[in-house]
Amino acid sequence: MSDVTLSLSGTNYGGWKRVRITRSIEHMAGTFDLQLSDRYPAEGSIPVISRGSACRVAIDGETVITGFVYDDNPGFDAKSREIRAAGRDVTGDLVDCSAINRPGEWLNATLDKVVTDIARLFAIPVRIETATGTRFTKFRIEEGETAFEAIDRACRMRSVLAISDGKGSLVITKPGVARASVRLEEGVNLLSGSAGYSDNERFSRYIVKAQQPGSDDLSVDQIAQVVAEQADAGVSRYRPMVILAEDSADRNSARKRAQFEANVRAARSQQITVRVQGWRETENGTLWQPNRLVQIKSATLKVDQDLLISQVINTKDQSGTVTELTLLPPAAFDIEPPKEKKLKDQGALKRIE
Repeated sequence: MSDVTLSLSGTNYGGWKRVRITRSIEHMAGTFDLQLSDRYPAEGSIPVISRGSACRVAIDGETVITGFVYDDNPGFDAKSREIRAAGRDVTGDLVDCSAINRPGEWLNATLDKVVTDIARLFAIPVRIETATGTRFTKFRIEEGETAFEAIDRACRMRSVLAISDGKGSLVITKPGVARASVRLEEGVNLLSGSAGYSDNERFSRYIVKAQQPGSDDLSVDQIAQVVAEQADAGVSRYRPMVILAEDSADRNSARKRAQFEANVRAARSQQITVRVQGWRETENGTLWQPNRLVQIKSATLKVDQDLLISQVINTKDQSGTVTELTLLPPAAFDIEPPKEKKLKDQGALKRIE
């Protein structure tokens, strides 16, 4: 059975009775919640926990979160003492805190430069694992924007993803670059599963408005007004949505953005959650990781296809050691606008009859 250790000031504490570790490609900062309750614990086994302490959380010696303790909740009664420690990855500061780089504007800069400069103030190194596209003519931090919001916006403009590696660094990568080693199948290795389908964030028409870069060949009206549309055939009601492009764009770029928005929202309207025994893909295999493709087959959920693991939750309590996986169609993380084609539930779950 896998064991979790919490490292504080060079001392490792294990034997936690209740564990919850969450890692996701959607929330950047991983979280942990560890609890220990013994009838008569030995003095040396009780962690000395202080809020704000730097820490490391590892599963069988493999680091999954590097960050800080946010909560320290000791307690006792006549028969036992209880210790609870909870915290987040170092990238949690990027999520919470404002971006106040000065002057807060980059000219002719690469994405690498922008992200590294913002993260440097928080002492977070950046690792680049994919091509990051062309230089920004100009990129500016918006007033009141958090560090994560600025980084995420810059990454979306260059079709890449910013995630934590759990070891103290921010990684710039593409979604779904690796694959799980096993298939998830109802009646074989799935303890339970559920599907959620919702059209709340889906619209019948996506209208993108933008300004086009200036040119001697373009009139003032052409520069000032660029409009492109994309319909979602899967939404029959009148539900229009207007999107103001974050960056200057010509008509072709605006059209791609509209197609991208429709495609991603159609995919995100469908989500599957499953639970599997243990924390590893196989008994002696790798830990379940977010941002991996996995094939899933379930007659009850009516799905048989590759999905992307967007979130991994490792839990341990009196009922056992379990991993909960959140799965979405890969198109839900299509950060690069798709090639021009008619949208009709592109990237949606393929249901089996």
